[in-house]
Amino acid sequence: DKMTLRAVGAAYANVIQFGTNTTYNTVSNCIIEGTNTTSTSTNLALVYSGNTGNNGNAFTGNQFTYGSYGIYFYTTTNTGGVQISGNTFSNQYYFGVYGYYLYGVSINSNIITTTSTNTSYNGIYLGYCDNAINVLKNRISGSRGTGISINYCDGGSTARGLIGNNFIQVGGTSSAYGISNANSTYQNYYYNSVNNTSTSTSSSAFYQGFESSSYSNYCQLQNNNFVSTTGYSIYIYYTGAVDATDYNNLYTGGTVLGYWGANYATLAAWQGGCLMDANSVSTNPGYVSSTDLHTCNGVISAQGYPVAEISDDIDGQARDPFTPDIGADEFGTAVSVDFPATMTLCGADYLDAGNPGSTYLWSTGATTQTLLVSTSGTYSVTVTNACGSANDAVNVSVLSELVVDLGSDTTVCGSGSIILDAENTGASFVWSSGGTNQTITVSTPGTYWVDVTDGGCTGHDEITVSFATAPTSTFNLSSTACATLPTTVTYTGTGSPLATYSWNFDGGTASPGNGQGPHTVSWTTPGTHNITLTVYENGCYSTLTNHSIAVSATPTNTFSVSDLNICEGETPTITYTGSGTIGATYTWDFGSGVVLSGSGQGPYVVSYSNDGSESISLIVSEGGCTSLENSVNIIVNTIPLSTFSATSTAICSDDNITASYTGGSPGSAVYTWNFDGGIATPGTGQGPHTVEFLSGGTYDLSLMVTYNGCSSVLTTIPISVTETPTSYFNISPATICAYDTATITYTGNASTGAIYNWNYDGATILSGTGQGPYQVYFSGSGSHNLTLTVSEGGCVSEQSNDGINVLTSPTGTFAVSDNNICSGDTIIVSYTGTGTGSAIYTWDYDGAIIFSGIGQGPFEITWDEGGTFDIQLQVTESGCSSMLTTQTVTVTQTPESVFTVSTPVCIGQDAVVTFTGTAGPTATYTWDFDGATTSPTGQGPHAINWTADGLVNVSLIVSEFGCSSDLFSLPVSVNPVPVQPTINQVGSVLASSSSSNNQWYYNGTPIDGATGQFYTATVSGFYQVEVTNIYGCSSISDMLNVIITGMDNNENGEEIIIYPNPVDGTLYISAIESTSETIYILRDVDGRIISEGILNQNEVTAIDLNSVAVGSYFISLSNNKFIRHEKVIVR
Repeated sequence: DKMTLRAVGAAYANVIQFGTNTTYNTVSNCIIEGTNTTSTSTNLALVYSGNTGNNGNAFTGNQFTYGSYGIYFYTTTNTGGVQISGNTFSNQYYFGVYGYYLYGVSINSNIITTTSTNTSYNGIYLGYCDNAINVLKNRISGSRGTGISINYCDGGSTARGLIGNNFIQVGGTSSAYGISNANSTYQNYYYNSVNNTSTSTSSSAFYQGFESSSYSNYCQLQNNNFVSTTGYSIYIYYTGAVDATDYNNLYTGGTVLGYWGANYATLAAWQGGCLMDANSVSTNPGYVSSTDLHTCNGVISAQGYPVAEISDDIDGQARDPFTPDIGADEFGTAVSVDFPATMTLCGADYLDAGNPGSTYLWSTGATTQTLLVSTSGTYSVTVTNACGSANDAVNVSVLSELVVDLGSDTTVCGSGSIILDAENTGASFVWSSGGTNQTITVSTPGTYWVDVTDGGCTGHDEITVSFATAPTSTFNLSSTACATLPTTVTYTGTGSPLATYSWNFDGGTASPGNGQGPHTVSWTTPGTHNITLTVYENGCYSTLTNHSIAVSATPTNTFSVSDLNICEGETPTITYTGSGTIGATYTWDFGSGVVLSGSGQGPYVVSYSNDGSESISLIVSEGGCTSLENSVNIIVNTIPLSTFSATSTAICSDDNITASYTGGSPGSAVYTWNFDGGIATPGTGQGPHTVEFLSGGTYDLSLMVTYNGCSSVLTTIPISVTETPTSYFNISPATICAYDTATITYTGNASTGAIYNWNYDGATILSGTGQGPYQVYFSGSGSHNLTLTVSEGGCVSEQSNDGINVLTSPTGTFAVSDNNICSGDTIIVSYTGTGTGSAIYTWDYDGAIIFSGIGQGPFEITWDEGGTFDIQLQVTESGCSSMLTTQTVTVTQTPESVFTVSTPVCIGQDAVVTFTGTAGPTATYTWDFDGATTSPTGQGPHAINWTADGLVNVSLIVSEFGCSSDLFSLPVSVNPVPVQPTINQVGSVLASSSSSNNQWYYNGTPIDGATGQFYTATVSGFYQVEVTNIYGCSSISDMLNVIITGMDNNENGEEIIIYPNPVDGTLYISAIESTSETIYILRDVDGRIISEGILNQNEVTAIDLNSVAVGSYFISLSNNKFIRHEKVIVR
C-alpha cells in the first residue's frame, strides 16, 4: 500500500511478479512504473502472473505507467476472485489489462489511456474468463486497436457476464473496434458509450467476430451508444451469437450502418435485416469531446429500457427506473445545485455538488464533485455538463468535533463492578441506564450507551460488559517416577474442556501436551521436576498450581548386534550398550540361537543354524526401576546355490547358448556371471541368458549367487566355440553399365579351402573360382542382389548380400543396305539399337564419303576406291556405352572410263584415242566413235579418223569384276585440212603457194624458223613446204629437188652469238668477231617479220622483245660470207 515501485530494465522489467498459489493479496494506492517500450513481451509487463492458483488478489487505486502490459494475469487453471478497480493505466504499449482464466473477474472504474501506435493494442482483454465477469464504469481512450475484447468467455444462464457503463474511444487509421465479442456466451452489453474515430471503413463500434455456433450464443445488447465516424456502428459476423439487441443508438458518419449477414446503410434497413432493434434510434449523440462521452442529446434521453443489473451510470448517478437514458451517462436535461444558505459542521466534513459526471469549479479552486471543509467560511461552486451549468454558495460554520469513547467491550471476573466514563467534562449526558452524569457504575452484565451533547454537536458510543467466574487449576500426579518411563498427570479443577490450559512440564515429554488432559509425561533425566498450570476461560484466569515429582534413573535397555543380516552358521556378537551396571538384572532372550559365550551383562556370541527371522530381547532392572523390553530382530539367510545349465557346450561362433539358472534363488538375488568375453542378453540378473561368442576358442561360463548377503560357491561350465566363417564381400563399383565389368572381392575370414556358395543373380562370370576374386558383367539393366554363404569346419556363415545397380547400356546394332558394293555406289546405314535421339553416336566409316546423316542416322555413304572397310559404332547414353559394333563392307573398285584424243583431229588423218582410266586390259571396253571409219575394241590405244569435219562424241563404258564405270563422253572437233601447197623455184629462192602458215622442210626435217612464204635454199637437197590452218590441220607439198651451185654454206670463220635464248625481254646479237656487215630478220611462225636490221661490225645489237607474245620465233642472219637460221624462244 502507498508505495512507489519501478522496474526500468530494457529486456526484463516486471515490477511485481506473482508466483504459484499466491492468494488474497491487495496492491493499493501505489505508483507502479516500468519501461517506456515498444515491446510486446510479457517480460516488460508491470504486473506479471504466469502461474496457477493465484486466487483472490486485488488491485485498487494504483497508478500504472508504461510497460508492455499494465497487468498481465495469465493462469493455466481457473483462478477466481481477482478484482481490478479504481486504477489508472497510462501508455502501455500492448495491453492495459490482460486476463486469462480469471473466473468471475471484476474490472471496474479504471481509467485506461494510451498513446501506443500498436494497432493490436487492447485496453481490456479477457480470454477464457468464465462465469459472471464484470467490466463496469471503465474509461478507455487512445487505443488504435480494441477498447474491450471478450474472447472465449462463457457465462451461464444464471451467471451472465456484464459489460456496462463504460466510456470507450478508439481511433487511428487502421481497423479499430470499440467492443469486440468473440466465441463468448451469455454476455450482457448494457449502457456502454463507444466513440470509434478511426478513418478505416472496416472499423466498428461493436464487433462480433469470426465464430461458429459452437462458441458464441446468448449475447444481449441494450441501451448502448455505438458510434463510428467512418466505419460500422455494429458488425455481427455470426448472427446466432446475439439473442437480443434493442434500445440502442446506432450511428455512423460513414455509408454503412451495420452488418448482419450483409451490409445495411440505414437503421430502417438494419431493422428489416436483423428483425431486431425495433426501439433503437440513430443519431449523433454529440459527445462533449472525442474522449469525454457525456452527452445531452434529447433524442436519446429517456429512450432506454431499464435493466435490473444496473441502477446508476458511470458517474454514480441513479438511473431513471422507468425510462433511463441510452449510453453510459444518465444525463437528465438540466444541471441543478442547491445548498442551504448556512450550514454547521461538527469537525471537518464534505460539501457535495451532486450532478455526477459534470465538471466542477469551487471557490477554493478544487475541481471535484465533493469538497472537504475544515474551516468556517463561505464556499461556492459552478457545475457544468453537456446539458448546461449552474452555481450556488453556502456559509459554513465548523465546530470542534465531539469524541465519545467508552472503550472496548470488557469482562469482569468474579463479583464486583466497573465504572464507565464518557469524558467531555461540562457536556450533558444521557445514559441508557437513565443516568445523566459523566460516569456510571455497572455491576450487572449488559450493553450500555451514552449520548453526549456539547455546543450543538453530539456524540454517541456503547460498550458491552460481561461478568464471569474464574476457573481453578488443580491437578494430581504421583510423587515419584522413573526416568524415561511415563507417569500420568490428571486435571481436577473447574475449567471446561473448552478452556485454555497453560501447562509447563519442566522439560518433560507430554502426550497430548495441550488442553485439559489427562497427560502422559516422561523425563529423560533424573531429579526433581515442577509441573505448573494456569487456566483461562470466559475472560478470566485461574491462579497458578504447582506440583513437584522426584524422578529416579531407569536403566536403559539398549544393545547392539554385530550383524543384523547373517547367513546360516554365522555367529553375531550381542553387546549391551545401556546405562545399567554389572550388578543389574539382565533378562535376555536369544530365540533359537545357541549361546557360545557370554553371561549377565554380556557380551554374547550366539550361533544360528536355521534360516528365518530371530528376535533378541532384553529387560534391565536396577534400583527399583525396570526398563521396558527392547527387541532387535535379525535375519538368518540361506546360502544360495549357483548351479546353472547350458543348452550346448560346443557351438559355432555365430550360434548361441542359453545359460539357465537352476539353483532356486529368487530373481532379487545378486547373480555374478562371468561370460568370459561372450556377449550375453540380458547379461545381468537371474536370466536365462543368451550368450554368443564372436571368435573361436574355449570359454568358461561361471556364476556366483549372492542373496541376503550370503554368497554361493562358484559354478563353472566350459564352452567350446568353433569360429564361424563370415561371408562378407564387396562389389566394385556399386553402379555399372550393362556389359561393364565389376569385381567381386571376398572380405570374410574363411580360408581358401572353405565352401563358397555364390549366387550371382544372372551375372556372367569372366574369371574367378571359389573364394574369388571374380570378374563379372551383366547384360541386362536393373538392381541385382548377389549373395554368399560360406561353410567351413562344420559351421555355416549367415548369408551376406551386396547389391549392384546395372544401368541400361544402349545397344550399338545397325543395318547396312548392302555389304558388297562398287566404289562410288551409295549404301544406307540405319541404327537399329535402343539408344534415343539424345544419345552420343560415335561412328567410324573407315574413310567413307558421307553424303547425309548425323547422330543416330540414317547415313548415306560411299567409298571412292575399292577395298575392305569396317563400319563401327559405339553408343553412349546416361554415362553408359554400348559394345563396339562392326560391320564389314567389301568395295570393288569401279573402273574409270576416262581417255584422251590427240589433237588436232583432222579429216582423213588418224587421231590417237588413249585410255587413261584404272581398268586392266581384260576389262570390257564399250567404245562409241560416233561415225569414225573404224570401230576398234579393247583398251587401245586406237587410231581413228573421220571423213567429214564437224563435232563428234567419243564415249566409253568400262566393266570389270561386276562394276561398270559411268559413261565417259568426250566431244571431238573434226577439222578440215588445207589445200596441198605447191613450190615455185626461182634460183635459190623457193616460194610457197600459201601466203601464210608455212613450214619448210629440208630432206624431211623442219627447217628452224623457216615459216615464211619464201625460203632461200642455201644447200642442195629435197625441200617441202607444210601449210597449217587455224585448226592445226596441215597439208604438205610434194618434195622438190633443189641443186645450189657456187655458194659456201657456212660462216667462213665469222662468229656471231645470239643470247639469251630462250629470251625474256631483250635479245642480244654480238658481231664483235664479225668482219662483214650482216643482215638479220626475226619472223614469227607465220613468217611475219617482227624485227630486221643490220649488225654493225664489232658491236652488240639489242632487240627489244618485251611487247612480243610468248612463243617460238625464227631469226635469219646473212652476209657475203654465210646464211644462218636459228630458232628463238620468247618466254
